[in-house]
Amino acid sequence: MEHAESQRVLIRAGCDVTALSLVRLQFEALVRAIWLHHGATDEWIAGFSAPMEPTQLAEPIGSPPVDSMLQKLDSTAPPPIVKMLRDFKTSTWAPMNSYVHGGVRAVVQSLAGCKPSQLISVLLNANGMALLTANVFVVSCNDSRLSGRIARIQTAYLDCLPPVNPT
Repeated sequence: MEHAESQRVLIRAGCDVTALSLVRLQFEALVRAIWLHHGATDEWIAGFSAPMEPTQLAEPIGSPPVDSMLQKLDSTAPPPIVKMLRDFKTSTWAPMNSYVHGGVRAVVQSLAGCKPSQLISVLLNANGMALLTANVFVVSCNDSRLSGRIARIQTAYLDCLPPVNPT
């Protein structure tokens, strides 16, 4: 959720390349959140959430790469969500890597600037990923009082979300 808010703050501040870099971080965090709910073992979660010493730099337990998490989600998560994640990764992975790793896209954009349509697209995708993340939270709570809230938000704010591709 913080990545989505940070993108808005960075775009307002004119830090477009950094905002674009956060797309990959937000996507990976979303995939991991869904994988935690639908694919991770209890043992892995216990190791991952174990307290760390303040001086400890190494992760307490290794995290699987995005492709491994998506592969596990193929058999455990709702198919439309997995398809959406795979489609997003397929269409954006190369540009996301370029921004994150200081590739040509990051250099060119820092010199030439971003088109408003590109920034709008980034914000729409950030909203969509934030909505999916919120849905993971709601499902994880297993609280019937929260049922339907995300769908109502989605319906009320369709113009603030990426276009829905018919399945």
